[in-house]
This record gives sequence, C-alpha cells and structure tokens, in this order.
Amino acid sequence: MAYLFSEQRRDPPKNPREMSVCKYLLHIPHNQLIGFLGDSKYLRNKDQEGGALDVNLLEKENRELLAMIHEKLFSIMPDCQARLQKLYELHRRYVAQNFIHERFGDLTGHIDESFNMQEIIQKYE
Repeated sequence: MAYLFSEQRRDPPKNPREMSVCKYLLHIPHNQLIGFLGDSKYLRNKDQEGGALDVNLLEKENRELLAMIHEKLFSIMPDCQARLQKLYELHRRYVAQNFIHERFGDLTGHIDESFNMQEIIQKYE
C-alpha cells in the first residue's frame, strides 16, 4: 500500500495503521512528499484478493490525491535531449567493459551523434 503525505491533509492520522506508517515517514522532508493515501477498506480488500484497482471505487480523498499526483507528474516536461545524452554516456560506459568488448566487439559505433530527440518529438506532436 502506498502512503504519501498531503498538503491537504495536515491533521495527524487517528488510525493505528496510518500512525505506524507516519512514524516511518517522519524522516522525509514534508516539502518532498506529495500526499498521503489514507486508510482504505477498498485497498485492503484489493490487497487481499488481488486484481486490478478501480480508481472510481476509492474514497473521495484518495481519488483527489491521485488526481493531484497525475496533474503534477504530467505538468513536467522532460528534457529529452539531456536524457538521450545520459543514455549515450551509460552506453559508452557499458561497452567500454572488457568482457563486453571481448564478447560482442566494438559497440561504440551504435550511437548516432547526429540524432536529435527534439526534432523527432516536434515531428510527431
């Protein structure tokens, strides 16, 4: 079960289950936590029986928290070109290992330095 503190929910939890989780999370700075999924009979039952979650069956405060997390996550635009450069760096480090070179040969040519992720994104937006 996921637990996150919420700016909307500043009152301390009264449920013993939530209290034990809160004690564990106290070492995490409050401004770095997004929210707190509260105690949920639906989530407990799903945890026991398994299967896919139906977000519409969650309690209202938990649905609102998920909506807020969704909004925050999708408001961030990743720097795709910087991620690509990091991937190139990791590839170079990986193929520089002796056992990789011995088994597969020189893989450094697999990187196309002229490739620009931003151009591809703009082309298909």
